[in-house]
Amino acid sequence: MKKFAFNLQPLFEHRAELLDLKQAELGSAMDRLAAEVERLEALREAYRRAGAELDEMKRKGAQSPELNLYSAYLASVRLRLDEQEALISEIKEDCESRRKRVVEASRETKVVEMVKKRSYEGYLKEADRSEQKDHDELSSRRTRRWGR
Repeated sequence: MKKFAFNLQPLFEHRAELLDLKQAELGSAMDRLAAEVERLEALREAYRRAGAELDEMKRKGAQSPELNLYSAYLASVRLRLDEQEALISEIKEDCESRRKRVVEASRETKVVEMVKKRSYEGYLKEADRSEQKDHDELSSRRTRRWGR
């Protein structure tokens, strides 16, 4: 009997490649999310430090121009914090969208895998039938030869 050949192998390979690509894209998006979360934490730390310094300056009785300068700095950091949080929210949505694409690609690949498995099982059954037929034919020939 001839060797097993899955007629949908090119489709299977294509879907597997798409799955790998989508997984890599998700990994990149997750890496970007982690980097942006790190930046957010750095901004939060800068905001806490600047707020503490402003409170310390007020306690020590600093002049109004210095206080105004620190207040303006705090406002700019707060604005950057808000922008960073919005960016992180967008990246999270992108990650979730990519995750859904990976799940869908995985399903599509598994469907073809299941078809391949069933096809191979059918091939094995056919091979067993063919082998059994050959054995039966051989036994039949031997019986005819000995029976004469």
